[in-house]
Amino acid sequence: MEYTFSEIDADAFTIDEVLYVYKPMVFPEDQSGSFKGAQFCEVNTSCSEGNNWRDQIKSVVRIQIKVGFGSFWCSGTILNNTAVDFAPLLLTADHCARSSSGYAKPEDVAKWIFYFSYETPGCENEAVSDGKSLTGAVKLASSSPRDNNGSDFYLVLLNNVIPSSYEPYYAGWSIEGNYSSSGVGIHHPAGDVKKISTYTKQLTNNQWGQVPGTHYRVVWDSTENGHGVTEGGSSGSPIFDSEGRVIGQLTGGDSGCSNVTGPDYYGKVSYSWESNGSHDSTQLKPWLDPDNIGLTNINGSFNQNGAVARFSADQLVIPVGSSVSFADFSIGNPFSWHWEFEGGQPAESDKQTPDAVVYNRMGSYNVKLSIENQYGADSLIRENYIRVVPVIYPNPAIKINNSTELNIALGDNASVENNLLITDLSGRVVYEMNGFCPDEKYCKIQLQGISSGLYIVTLTNQNISETTKLLIIAD
Repeated sequence: MEYTFSEIDADAFTIDEVLYVYKPMVFPEDQSGSFKGAQFCEVNTSCSEGNNWRDQIKSVVRIQIKVGFGSFWCSGTILNNTAVDFAPLLLTADHCARSSSGYAKPEDVAKWIFYFSYETPGCENEAVSDGKSLTGAVKLASSSPRDNNGSDFYLVLLNNVIPSSYEPYYAGWSIEGNYSSSGVGIHHPAGDVKKISTYTKQLTNNQWGQVPGTHYRVVWDSTENGHGVTEGGSSGSPIFDSEGRVIGQLTGGDSGCSNVTGPDYYGKVSYSWESNGSHDSTQLKPWLDPDNIGLTNINGSFNQNGAVARFSADQLVIPVGSSVSFADFSIGNPFSWHWEFEGGQPAESDKQTPDAVVYNRMGSYNVKLSIENQYGADSLIRENYIRVVPVIYPNPAIKINNSTELNIALGDNASVENNLLITDLSGRVVYEMNGFCPDEKYCKIQLQGISSGLYIVTLTNQNISETTKLLIIAD
């Protein structure tokens, strides 16, 4: 069984549909960015309950599902496989891929959004960032033909490799079918920040539909910081056994903050392995054991071989018209590089060590490096990394017959209104000119009647504000 994955060209995209949310998908309590759509008894993964599960927590993602014209939340898990090639495989629930209008089509799954590390920094509800996300996946297999009589699994391959900067943990799994006596569920109830639910009583054998043995039954326990349960949005989330391996994904149940002893039901990975049908599209086995090694469990792992983008420049502040040299210090022996130099010439390069980049326009500019190796890809953007400033010369300037001539190199700032302000050290304005040299690369001005001494020159336009010390001396 073979599968491939690659990065999508981020430079070209088409908007063919807009999701309009007339009611919030989660309900913010305040403007801090901390969402509280989940019920009051839930426990944030950053609390002490998560201390023994820090790696597994990094495997769970929030998913914005699209099916037809509707959108809703589910949860999922990044899984390891016996090839340990760090393919971006994600397990969620089959029922997450359907609505009253039917099953998600390939074009729907291509628009699913996967959020990584959406969790509070501390145990309390605090401001969070959901900036780590990837869009799009391809369905590989599911229990769809069995409908509610199967184990309710849905396996996808993300369209993008997961950047190393996201710190993804590729969770281990077990198909041994043991009934673990303790473990946790990790999930995003109501699309909220990541939560953890704990069980300390042995799982039992159960079912969701008419076929016995498809599901585990679990009852959650009270812990130090609450009583974790599950809710809408938790669907598809993993249940981990005492060894930290995924053994099922959530179908549903009766638990809630008003019914903390209500049971929940997780479709068994052991049943999903090859019991939902004989075709690859109905089994986990071909995808999680692609070389048919025959392992019944594997541990999770981080991608220690992943590509990590790193670079530096030989100078960060340069006079307009000058050049910068960049050096690649990426980790992981990448085999491809792609540089993007905002405001520079050339604007792009595919060399590991690009040619010197010339900046002919004043301003502050981003630099981005994207790399790839055999295990994945990564990118690094350094914002406002290169600062290009005007050049005022000569400095010191010589006053001749009560007049001082200054030259100012502005670069390619056509149609930009430049403003010049000169003050003495006490802050007194001795010269001011607005809107000078709007279409010229170089500008010459005459300063009349200014005494010898040290002055502060400030040049501003829509791209930059730069201050320089200017020494004027008598001939």
